[in-house]
Amino acid sequence: MAQGCRYREKYEKVDTCSPTPHAITVRWFLAHAIKNSWYIEQIDVDSAFLNGQIDRDKYIILPQGFKADRKKIVGKLLRPLYGLAIAPTCWNRTITKRLLEIGFTFTIREPCVFIRKKNGHTVMILLYVDDALISSSEESEVRNTINELEAMFNLKKMGFPEVSWN
Repeated sequence: MAQGCRYREKYEKVDTCSPTPHAITVRWFLAHAIKNSWYIEQIDVDSAFLNGQIDRDKYIILPQGFKADRKKIVGKLLRPLYGLAIAPTCWNRTITKRLLEIGFTFTIREPCVFIRKKNGHTVMILLYVDDALISSSEESEVRNTINELEAMFNLKKMGFPEVSWN
């Protein structure tokens, strides 16, 4: 175990959180898609936090099994680990940057909704940490967007979102 979580650095809340959509935003997103008969698909990014770009120097105690003096040598993280306080923020900055690079925009008021107008069609993404709903009037635009994201990250295609009331 890397034990990076033992370090007690003081963080601002903005450094340790990934924005999540308000319930009303989720309802609006789904209502908009249903009212306009848009296609919706859900995806989940595998090991999302490990895909984040770390934006500061972070060091860890070497895990068991290294053939080095663990009291004299430490490891420098190149990627955030699960359990690291800044991992959610690093991931969110990474996915936001990648979505902006492929033409999506977002508003400061709702940083979890991304919109792109391309080929005369609108594609919307509702991001919830490492899960996303992707919607458009054209199924092909949803598929193209998923393919673009799949070229950047390993992800699971979950199909049409299902609701569980349990």
